[in-house]
Amino acid sequence: MRLIAGGMTDRGRVRQRNEDAYHISVCHRSSPTGLFLVADGMGGANAGEVASQMAVKAVAEEMEAWLSTVSPDDIAADAPEALASAVLAANRRVYESAKSDQDKAGMGTTLTAALVVGEQLIVAHIGDSRGFLVRGKDIHQFTVDHSVVAELVRNGTLTEQQAVVHPHRNILTRALGTDASLAVDLYTEHLRSGDVVLLCSDGVTRELHQAQLLRTVMGSDSPQEACDRVVAAALANGGADNLTTVIFKYMGCDR
Repeated sequence: MRLIAGGMTDRGRVRQRNEDAYHISVCHRSSPTGLFLVADGMGGANAGEVASQMAVKAVAEEMEAWLSTVSPDDIAADAPEALASAVLAANRRVYESAKSDQDKAGMGTTLTAALVVGEQLIVAHIGDSRGFLVRGKDIHQFTVDHSVVAELVRNGTLTEQQAVVHPHRNILTRALGTDASLAVDLYTEHLRSGDVVLLCSDGVTRELHQAQLLRTVMGSDSPQEACDRVVAAALANGGADNLTTVIFKYMGCDR
């Protein structure tokens, strides 16, 4: 399996702190895998930054531990459950930290986690960060936003255009670390050589629509260049929030 990846984060033009976090790792120890994470924290003081960093660190550690023990014969079949379990472990870690420290009370984070095992893409998702698959000349959002305005759009109360400026657009209906229990969305896809996966925080998608993301990916020579250009374009459009993107290209499996 061959993966080429890049990542970029920026505080933006308005926020005083960057509460986003991301992680990229590719492992060839037992079976080729790639793990890609984007988190967008929330909470008072610096709690959002703590939550996002804690979440990506926890998921990365849990997956590293799993990879060190799983049989190569079982890795593909067990991967979805392993990723979901890692996200639930991260939820417990953030939730318990918030409960033990009054300054962190109510902290939480979005999380979009993409795991590649061979030709299989598994995504675990909570919140309103987003994941997109670029295949050929098409782009498809495979995550569903867990937010008040997203639900209003889905039931026909709001249009997409109204949702962008709605006063409750920042309110999540589901986040990691805010409750002891957590429902995790899982998505799977069979990857094809040349597929590109883009993960980003909502600061990016509030500044750039899907067509702009597609043009940027297709017009870039590498995933890192695409990340740099996505963030630069979001900054040029205002950069009102923290901006983070992780992009990787799947180049097929070695036969």
